[in-house]
Amino acid sequence: MNFEKIPLFENIADSECRRMLDCFHSYTLSLKAEQELDIRDHFKDCVAVILSGSVEISRIDINGRKSILEIIEENEMFGRLYSFAPEEYDTIIARCLIPAEILFLPNEQIEKQCQNACQCHSQLITNLLELLSRKTNSLSSRVNLLSQRTIREKLIHYFHQLAAASGSNDFKVPYSMTTLADYLCIDRSAMTRELKNMKETGMIEARGRNIKLLQ
Repeated sequence: MNFEKIPLFENIADSECRRMLDCFHSYTLSLKAEQELDIRDHFKDCVAVILSGSVEISRIDINGRKSILEIIEENEMFGRLYSFAPEEYDTIIARCLIPAEILFLPNEQIEKQCQNACQCHSQLITNLLELLSRKTNSLSSRVNLLSQRTIREKLIHYFHQLAAASGSNDFKVPYSMTTLADYLCIDRSAMTRELKNMKETGMIEARGRNIKLLQ
């Protein structure tokens, strides 16, 4: 396990990480592709770190409609932030897109005061607060995206986010069309029609998942 690439363990020596995780009674879980776990059943009392693979977090409402909340990549964390649903009858699911290994750190172990006042534990708390702040900002951006009123506005807003992240107006959409529709909470057929209109009116160029903003 290489801790150096994991932001949660930034500025903590490898040997200290191993000692701390042993003290925390942390554990790992290997999941197969397409395997699903209910967030509230498995993640509400822990911080989870993706050691390998990627995980899709989605909400299933009472009518069975799926909305993708986020895709968590290798070395990123999730857990308590998604341990609740807006409504008690909604379900929040973590689905492995590819085989994944997940590290679990129990919240009670992270939060309790260390008798030895370990520097690595203090650094972990500092890192965790910083990452939670970033996660909150990311979710705020997502709320802003979903608040756009029309399909075109959502697409343009999202494309500008991707362009800003890549530093270019020519970028690749990380999702398939089906996944993109779920991520934007819109109908796929209507989205496909709108993308066609945007190409015909010279707003974008599209080659599969490669998009170029023209306006």
